Amino acid sequence: MSSGTGTCFRGVKVYNKQGFTFLEVMVITVIIGIFTAVAMPSVGDVLAEQKLKAAARSLASDLRNAQEIAISRETPVRVNFDLLNNYYKASIGTTNILGPKYLPADVKMVYAQFNGSAQFYFNALGAAENGTVTLALTNNPSKMLYVIVYRSGRIRISPTSTP
Repeated sequence: MSSGTGTCFRGVKVYNKQGFTFLEVMVITVIIGIFTAVAMPSVGDVLAEQKLKAAARSLASDLRNAQEIAISRETPVRVNFDLLNNYYKASIGTTNILGPKYLPADVKMVYAQFNGSAQFYFNALGAAENGTVTLALTNNPSKMLYVIVYRSGRIRISPTSTP
């Protein structure tokens, strides 16, 4: 055995290597950077899609709540939509029972189809008075979700506008 940083094994000096070289660290850093650059756009798309789905679920839930109130109070509940200001509300007569509820800033109500009106009613049995109602929400021109209220009162979220 010789003194110094290495040990002798059958006449060959073996050095103990600890840590990583600067080059090894830089290569790993570059690889992680490339993976991050590739993954970031898809993470943003996923987050935007989740926000759109959450807004659609919230709208559908509020519509079901308005429907339940119409049934429990045995009176019609009117649901109004303001596409320009991006909110909706429900009322009995002149009394608001829900809202106004604003959609998140990056989620827009694109259109609402109510047989020529910006409102519809749930009657005392929970059915939609104006027929089938279709609402379109978007936060990206290529991605839309539709909240559909059927004449029977069924409420669902769909990726297509077909009732």
